[in-house]
Amino acid sequence: MMSVYKVFAYKTMYEVIAKKPKIVLTPPLGSAKEAEAFAKQEMPDSFLVQVQLFQRA
Repeated sequence: MMSVYKVFAYKTMYEVIAKKPKIVLTPPLGSAKEAEAFAKQEMPDSFLVQVQLFQRA
């Protein structure tokens, strides 16, 4: 089953403290691990990536 994930990516500690991440929606993927890999590929300079289920397809 494919699902869309919302990914929160932080580049600096300031963004973590201020709660201002860059938010990206993934294309339909099979798992949260794939969503994390997608986010790290799209935003390689992010040091903290959080993945949240957005919508099941």
